[in-house]
Amino acid sequence: MAAANRYLTERFLPQHNKRFMVRATEPGTAFIPLVGPHLAEILCVQEERVVAKDNTVRYQGLSLQIPQDPHRFHYVQVTVRVHAYPDGTLAVFHGPRCLARYHAEGQLIETGQAHPGPTHSRTFRRSFILGQRYATEFRRTAERLEEKNRTS
Repeated sequence: MAAANRYLTERFLPQHNKRFMVRATEPGTAFIPLVGPHLAEILCVQEERVVAKDNTVRYQGLSLQIPQDPHRFHYVQVTVRVHAYPDGTLAVFHGPRCLARYHAEGQLIETGQAHPGPTHSRTFRRSFILGQRYATEFRRTAERLEEKNRTS
């Protein structure tokens, strides 16, 4: 294995790069930072649950107590979303708002956002709304073209 790795790094890659590599026409990088929700909010398990009468959510044998909230007195019978992150932590969301974060054992860490940094910046919301508007216009145009092709 060591001999194969040495061959790859010392002989194969230099020859391969010499033959196929093309220099960039402009300096710099083509990578841009992600604008939008925090990746952890996308790359997690998300399941919906209904809040029990004691303002708790059951998730995989744990009982997650939803703390008092300035926006609502309680969340009884409300459908919420539980996010289970790869590091074992959990979060409970009602719509876009994070109600609380929990350790893997179910103890409350804090109320508020599930991960540092804004999950929905103003720019992201604006671009998301514009994207929805353009998607609707595109869909309507496609439907009109489809109808026109059917009639002709």
